[in-house]
Amino acid sequence: MTLASSGSEGGPNMGAMRQAQTASYGILPNAAMPNTFLAQAYDLDDEWGPAAGPCVTSEWACCPFACGGCAKYNKTSCDAGTKGKPAMCEPACDAALDTTFRMGGIHPRSKIQVGERLATAYYNTLAGGKSAYTGPTLAGCTATAETLHITFNTSLLRGDTLTINAWGEPYTPPVRHASSMGGSYLYVQTNASLFCMEPAGVVNASGATVPGMIQCPTWAGGDGVAQSAAADPLDGQWTLLNFTADAAGTGVVVDLAPLNGSAPTAVRYAWGIVQCCNDADPTLYVSHGCIASCPIYSKQAQLPANPFKAKIVGGKCECVAPQRCS
Repeated sequence: MTLASSGSEGGPNMGAMRQAQTASYGILPNAAMPNTFLAQAYDLDDEWGPAAGPCVTSEWACCPFACGGCAKYNKTSCDAGTKGKPAMCEPACDAALDTTFRMGGIHPRSKIQVGERLATAYYNTLAGGKSAYTGPTLAGCTATAETLHITFNTSLLRGDTLTINAWGEPYTPPVRHASSMGGSYLYVQTNASLFCMEPAGVVNASGATVPGMIQCPTWAGGDGVAQSAAADPLDGQWTLLNFTADAAGTGVVVDLAPLNGSAPTAVRYAWGIVQCCNDADPTLYVSHGCIASCPIYSKQAQLPANPFKAKIVGGKCECVAPQRCS
């Protein structure tokens, strides 16, 4: 099971941490880990709000009783945080009373979706099933002046197609879950020198960290050359773009118009700390929780797309080894 986004495990390099869970292939099973399978959990959090969320902690202080780390009830804070609709926090508080958190939001309590996905993977790899055991998996991409066409591995889809979840704009991920460069939408870079799967600090000959210096190691798709952290940030300057399903239903077409003619040099999806809840939905956490609401899923299996991050060289995707795409 890959890591959920609510806790601190894997942070701040959550995307690379999930990639490492697959021996950097981006999918299981693979050549390095042949007798394994996985369930993606980046889109599965605590259904009624994680322990680090607004209702349970003292951030809004909505719970009128001590539950899951809620110190005390504060009506003014609660009314302000919920915009006068504290009912959105009642299910979270009830759930916290019924099942307490373990180590905060690191371990989301909602488990049934994880179990279903693990069962799907098991059945379709070891128990004779013929349907997909994993979600849409990057196969490659082709960039033109107007669009970026991303294709997913049709062999792994096993006859399935994509479904694209949509919600209203604008969407602003809460700071507690995702930075301004994060989130679960599809992003591109237009500066090849900034690409890095996971930036790292620089150490001197004695093994001590060199303050103010950073590098992108060769294993992370970089050149390993030290540079000032105050310069253009490695793995920075990502641009959020809209996309739709392609005609075949096995890929997505990304609108590059907002780049104003600049060519994309990298693309990523569901990378890092992911937040897919539609916070503009007035019924969120009131009549329904937030589970499996990211954009790209397989239609029949209802499995989320595997996170990916790749360079774009000569108009084609180029994944960092050992992952392959074209």
